[in-house]
Amino acid sequence: MEYSELRHRMVESQIRTMGVNSPTVLAAFEEVPREKFVSQEIVEFAYIDDQVDIGDGRMVLEPLVIALILQALTITKDSVVLEVGSGTGYVTSLLSLLGGTVVALEINEGLASKASENLLDIGMDNVLVVNENMVDGYKKQAPYDVIFFSGGAEFIPDNIVDQLADGGRLGAVVPSADSLGKGTIIQKFGASITKREIFSGKAKTLPGFSKVVPFSL
Repeated sequence: MEYSELRHRMVESQIRTMGVNSPTVLAAFEEVPREKFVSQEIVEFAYIDDQVDIGDGRMVLEPLVIALILQALTITKDSVVLEVGSGTGYVTSLLSLLGGTVVALEINEGLASKASENLLDIGMDNVLVVNENMVDGYKKQAPYDVIFFSGGAEFIPDNIVDQLADGGRLGAVVPSADSLGKGTIIQKFGASITKREIFSGKAKTLPGFSKVVPFSL
């Protein structure tokens, strides 16, 4: 079966049927070739309804998880977007199609290099890939209209929330030790911060975003 057909089936059976009806989000998923962002050894699993291993202990998020967060973030062509944890660049590509300017932050040098290569290959030219510590965000391009965590975050650092513009939105899956994580949207209004949970799902925690459990005897 052609990858384009697998991509279309993913959109129709995994995403649209689960309440994602944003035309721009659906169109982005139809366009971006997910198979190019996973290793050739597991390319046959690129379109399954689950996370997919991209190496170095990292995963690309399940399509539905990505789609639900993207829809809730209402990204527009003038949005300045920060992605935390770009991995090999799959979500980066979706953000590139939806937004105006995208800063893709990735701590792993090999993954950052692969993301840059993949983005160049498919013609995404509105993205800056930055190979730096992710827990600090990227103040140089702040404020951001949208911040997207491409992996789980057991906590959202205040210094990253501070990089949101007024009215800015942040989307992440916040994992839980004893249950599914929560797809969470944070929005900034002046000095006020609101948070709402929009779905339950899973996401492997990004490096640097695990809570430290105190040791006790």
